[in-house]
Amino acid sequence: MLADAVLREQATVLAATQQLLTALAPQVASASSPACDRSLIEKIVSTGKYFGGFFLLDQIGHLKCSTGRSGGGFSPSALFESVKTTGGFSVALTTVEFPESRGALLAGLPIAGNDGIVATVGATMPVAAFASMPGYGRMPEGSAVWILPRGGDRAVNIVGGDELLPQPVAGGLSTARTDSVFESGTQSGEQVFYAVRPLTDSLLLMAALPASPTISHADADFAFRLTQIVLLLGLSVLVVTFGAHYSVLKPLRMLGNAFRSYGGSEVPFTPPPGLPAMPAELRRLARRFVEVTETVTDREVKLKELLTQRDQLVHEIHHRVKNNLQIVSSMLSLQAHRIRHPVARSAIHVARERIVALMLLHQHMYRRQEVRAIEIQSFLNELVTQLAGMADDEDRDLVSIDIIAPPMELSTDQAGPLGLMIAEIVINCLNPEPAAAHGCSLRIELLLHPEGRGELLIRSETRPLLSDSDGLSQTLVRGFVQQLGGKLELARRPADFCLKVVFPIPTGGVD
Repeated sequence: MLADAVLREQATVLAATQQLLTALAPQVASASSPACDRSLIEKIVSTGKYFGGFFLLDQIGHLKCSTGRSGGGFSPSALFESVKTTGGFSVALTTVEFPESRGALLAGLPIAGNDGIVATVGATMPVAAFASMPGYGRMPEGSAVWILPRGGDRAVNIVGGDELLPQPVAGGLSTARTDSVFESGTQSGEQVFYAVRPLTDSLLLMAALPASPTISHADADFAFRLTQIVLLLGLSVLVVTFGAHYSVLKPLRMLGNAFRSYGGSEVPFTPPPGLPAMPAELRRLARRFVEVTETVTDREVKLKELLTQRDQLVHEIHHRVKNNLQIVSSMLSLQAHRIRHPVARSAIHVARERIVALMLLHQHMYRRQEVRAIEIQSFLNELVTQLAGMADDEDRDLVSIDIIAPPMELSTDQAGPLGLMIAEIVINCLNPEPAAAHGCSLRIELLLHPEGRGELLIRSETRPLLSDSDGLSQTLVRGFVQQLGGKLELARRPADFCLKVVFPIPTGGVD
């Protein structure tokens, strides 16, 4: 602050004055009056501009000798009393007439003898000389500085003038606060900031700055510093953003692209090319991901091997079941040729046809790579063709079976019951009751609805689709419908007999 800077320079001058008086004291203590004057004149010539003169007081405070520049009109009594009281270097404020009627500081140093203080060597320092100090030269325009005694009734102006004196000081200094900063009004009503600092035990230094320029300067300084802070923050954010982009975000993006390109065992994980330059945390993350992907790839390869083995076993099971069913079918065919009773032979023949239907189902299962689904169109065509080919030679020309089915896949859980149900209807048509007319005419139509619903329609122009005398056929058909989760409807229309089954189909056709 202004007062602190001026106070440091003023204290330096006082300390130098004390050293100067200490050096001067032995020269003038025992000299005669003319010798004393010459020593003091030589000293003032060699010391410079801050001193107006030097003087020597006797043991009762009377002036013993002095330089011509000490000035007149000053009383050393206040200084002498202060020196006696403190017993050491003291400073007092007075008024001198040289070079003009201005305030001055009196500095005194006691000269001790056997009987106490025998003399006091002192110096006058006009306050006008202090205005040339560097600290006063750096003071803001419109400021002022005073020296004033503690509890005194006047203030001696160093620079600036007395128009900035606060009202308490102008009225007697009774309310001036020591070592403080305060705001007060001048005699003209102007608001001024004041700073009071102790100069010595008996003197104060007071500096004044007008409030308006100070506040304007403070506002401008605040705005400037705020602008600096904002610019610094903006630059910091910019640096942090660029740093985060190149050290974190860009490596993370590169690492994320590498993660997304990972495609299991078929497309192994490849670390990004800039991995060595990435932060240690990202390098550890990439290495950990490599370890995880290698583990996942190994497990995926083993899982594929297990799935391949499973599919091979399932294909082998279906193949063997198909072969075993074919053997059973052949055995039933041989047995049917040995049976003479027509009803028994017909029952064996029907059982053989049901076994053939199962055999064809397993045959389609092991022929396809996908063991969970069956291509329904080819399966139904082969099933109906195989069953129609088992009809008696004399009835074969009377068999007419039309199949309309879309090329689609159904899961084995649905294709199995659906195929076996159609096979049961075809078998009933190919093996009529003894009193019924021979021949078989069927129209089989499989419809798919967009809402995930399948519909099977079977029409016969010659006879009912399910025999009333054969409870097993009806039981089997209703059981297959139940497995499909569908609903069975049998109808007798003027032109034909109709069987309708509505059942749900999972999305995609395969569970």
